[in-house]
Amino acid sequence: MSSLQLSEVVGHYHHHHREYSLIYSSSSPPSSSSSLSRSNNSMIMRTLTSHRMMMIVFSLLVLLLCCNHYTLGYNPNTEIIKYLVPRPKEVSWDSSQTRMISFYKLNFALEVNGNSASVSDFPIVGKALDRYTKWMFKLFTNSGSDNDNSNNNDEDNEFDFYTDNVVIQIREATKLPLLNVFDIDESYEISIKSRGMVIKSNTQFGFLRALETFAQMIRRNPNSNFFFIPNSPIVIKDSPRYKYRGLMIDVSRNYIYTSTILDIIELMSFDKLNVLHIHLSDAQSFPYQMYGKFSKLSEKSSFSKDLVFTSNDIATIIEFAYYRGIQVIPEFDMPGHAKSFAYAYSEVVSSCPTRLSANINNFPFNVVEPLTYELIEAIIAQWQSTSGITQKAPTLASSVQLTTMHLGSDEIVKSCWTENPVITDFFAATGNQTDYGKIESANDIWAYFQARLASGENYQKISNLIFWEDLFLRMKSSLFTPDKTKSICQIWRDAKNLPECVNRGYRTILSAGYYLDMVQNVVGNSPTPTPPPYTFVDTWKSLYLVDPNDQFNSSETYDSSKIIGLEAAMWGENVHNEVIISTIFPRISAFAERAWSPSTVKSLDDAMTRLVNHRCHTQVKRNFKTIPPLKPIYCKYQYLYELESESDWAHSAVIALFCLVGVLLLSLVAAVVFSICMCKKYRSIKKAYKNDISFSEDKLSSYYLKQRDE
Repeated sequence: MSSLQLSEVVGHYHHHHREYSLIYSSSSPPSSSSSLSRSNNSMIMRTLTSHRMMMIVFSLLVLLLCCNHYTLGYNPNTEIIKYLVPRPKEVSWDSSQTRMISFYKLNFALEVNGNSASVSDFPIVGKALDRYTKWMFKLFTNSGSDNDNSNNNDEDNEFDFYTDNVVIQIREATKLPLLNVFDIDESYEISIKSRGMVIKSNTQFGFLRALETFAQMIRRNPNSNFFFIPNSPIVIKDSPRYKYRGLMIDVSRNYIYTSTILDIIELMSFDKLNVLHIHLSDAQSFPYQMYGKFSKLSEKSSFSKDLVFTSNDIATIIEFAYYRGIQVIPEFDMPGHAKSFAYAYSEVVSSCPTRLSANINNFPFNVVEPLTYELIEAIIAQWQSTSGITQKAPTLASSVQLTTMHLGSDEIVKSCWTENPVITDFFAATGNQTDYGKIESANDIWAYFQARLASGENYQKISNLIFWEDLFLRMKSSLFTPDKTKSICQIWRDAKNLPECVNRGYRTILSAGYYLDMVQNVVGNSPTPTPPPYTFVDTWKSLYLVDPNDQFNSSETYDSSKIIGLEAAMWGENVHNEVIISTIFPRISAFAERAWSPSTVKSLDDAMTRLVNHRCHTQVKRNFKTIPPLKPIYCKYQYLYELESESDWAHSAVIALFCLVGVLLLSLVAAVVFSICMCKKYRSIKKAYKNDISFSEDKLSSYYLKQRDE
């Protein structure tokens, strides 16, 4: 028999047996044992490689699962306090029992004085919920647009997804309460439970402050579309350090449009500020629209007929501010800074000697001209009138407080009186005797003006009168003493003057140290006037470091209740409509924390963290994107980075250890199973190999014997 025939027989047999394949050349007789050995070894190697690949893929899947868990594994104990500005008075949670309360949306239910109520019946609450619902659930996405509110349907079973309920409990039943910052309760309490949340306050204005804090607490997972609150269950009990927390804007040096003022008010509400002091008159212009007899004042004394605040503008500002718990207080500066009045009524402004006339700010009112007092009375009466409010928002006529006014009294250049013959001759004609006392000094002339002004009918209707400190500390005269029941001293020259006004028994507001128009140069923690040019300057720290308590000697006793508040000042000489917001914010947020938070809140490092987060998560997120940063940062990156780093080192270590142990255990189990399978497989192959060799040799022997016999 030829070798070709033999090869065909053996190949045919193994082709039908299919235990394994034998491939050999048909041109020569095979060596059966060597061919089978090579074939089996090749098969074993292929099987081994396949199992190794399966183990590698399996291990990678485990690692991927762990990494995914790590990405979503935010630490529920991350301090929510680092997101809240101003820092609340008391925040408490049990770190051993915390978890994340997660949800897609919230349902708000209102209870007033223990009874269920409709938010439509309480406009302050209803309007606030409309605003904050949009802000709280505005999504940061990776599409590049901060305004992208698109949702996706991704879900993660690791968290609970549900619509949670928020119960709002308010004691005050008045639908539109009077807003009076000198007698206001803004305290609140927030309770975040495992199921359900409660916001409590005595007043609707307290609810506004609570809702701002609540909105700042809500975080969003950047990898999906659910929201969560860390540190839950959590309780926040909060109230302001000072009742009066204000911002003064100067609209007379450079006109600020109503729309910009509304934006300022909105931003103020984010910082829980509650007073907008509008400096409505100064030497440069009088942009307050007067009606009736003195309409020429705003026509001639403003920069333009179009650059005035009409009654509708004022009503719009007051209404907008009211629904955010912010009281509007006007300032008509007098008797100094009066030059703009001369453009309409020259007789009401005193002349100044040549050496002083170059400075427009030096000209005061003519204190002996009757028209001066008639004009001032008309201004006061028009502000106190509710006609503008009644036309714009009739329901608010009895809810806004128009009897609080600021009447200036700073930087009086008294030489313009003592060197003005019109004034000196007037007093000389009566032997310097007046209805209020004898004129013996320049301070007496100033006191004469204040006393005569105070006798006016409309002036006497003012319930709270704010003056700059000069009236209390520099006008030394027996002719006039500010009424302690009405008068409020505002410190602006030096914070060290605070004790003097307080110790005299006057309610006092501190503004010195909080001037936003001045660059606050602070390097590190120390104020320096000329920092090195290469050093980053923190322009907010000096605002944060000025504290009213520090102005008193440690051994000094004083009535702290006389310090009713703080006010930041944005003078307008060097700012205009387009830059005023970026000049005020975000620095005023540091001031706001000083005015709201306890005096023990002093850490600059902690404050920096909160202020950076506040700008990104509150101000920029709510579409105020022109606010400059406090340090180099990109908000969307900051938002994602913070959420992805929510896990602390211990939490991360536990996850990493879990992943490592899991991979090792699973690899060990897979190796054992693989070894057992391979052992059985090898034995089976070896047995089949022996049987096949024996069978093949027997068949070949029989074949040859048969051929031989034939």
